[in-house]
Amino acid sequence: MKKLLLLSALAVVLVVPAQALAANITVSTTGFTPASLTINQGDTVTWTNPDTATHQVMSRKAGFSSPVLSTGQTFSFVFRTAGSFSIQETLDKKLKGTVVVQATPKTAPSASIALVASKTTVVYGSAVTLSGTVSSKQSGEHVTVLAQAYGKSSFSALATLTTGAGGAWSYAGKPTIRTFYEARTQHAKSPTIAVGVRPLVSFHVITGQRFSTKVIAGRSFTGRHVQLQRRSSSGAWVTLKRLPLNTSSAAIFRPVLPHGASTLRIAISVNQAGAGYLGGTSRAILYQHA
Repeated sequence: MKKLLLLSALAVVLVVPAQALAANITVSTTGFTPASLTINQGDTVTWTNPDTATHQVMSRKAGFSSPVLSTGQTFSFVFRTAGSFSIQETLDKKLKGTVVVQATPKTAPSASIALVASKTTVVYGSAVTLSGTVSSKQSGEHVTVLAQAYGKSSFSALATLTTGAGGAWSYAGKPTIRTFYEARTQHAKSPTIAVGVRPLVSFHVITGQRFSTKVIAGRSFTGRHVQLQRRSSSGAWVTLKRLPLNTSSAAIFRPVLPHGASTLRIAISVNQAGAGYLGGTSRAILYQHA
């Protein structure tokens, strides 16, 4: 089943089975209408922009960010995880909505397998631990861990494990882009979970108020922009300068800083990180300018 959600001055069409009624929903520049859309686990929501202005949708909890959509362009996302997900138009933050995903009933209640992740987001190159138990609580059962990375059309097996005491199992993975995971036994399949990925952003002091940065992930960031930010006295991060990354996904900043101590960092927004990635920040550096 597929549900189509169209963004700003946008019309949303829900495509449902023949025995159900189709619904037409519009979204104006004042917000999503209706404010909440209810779908089933595994349904696809497609955003289409019929507006003359560009639009972009994202959800931090669901782990997606669309490209900037020009007139007539679309972006689709499969909601594989049950829950309530806030949706936002990044180019007009007043536009907000919610997609409520109803869980799919278990097809085999007599056998089940649990799946949890140690983190919902990781920095590129970092590991996430996937773990769970089988309902039989027996050791010696085979569990297959599968993954579907952003841009892939299907799941593929990562490893086959054997349960230990109490039917427990675990697996350490390193997603390189937003990835969905499932665990399966011969008679059961776990709910799907998503792990978002942030680019790895390095930040180093060179000398004489010169700072270097490099953004690393599973793709090049050539031409994408990063920001040098300074923490204000109120604790907010203020952008001092914005630069494009070179062919090595790197840049050098030469800011004019005030005398005294400055807490600095590099940031790349979710828009600049691009589809399949969340925004990222570097470590913070305390820099003393004489």
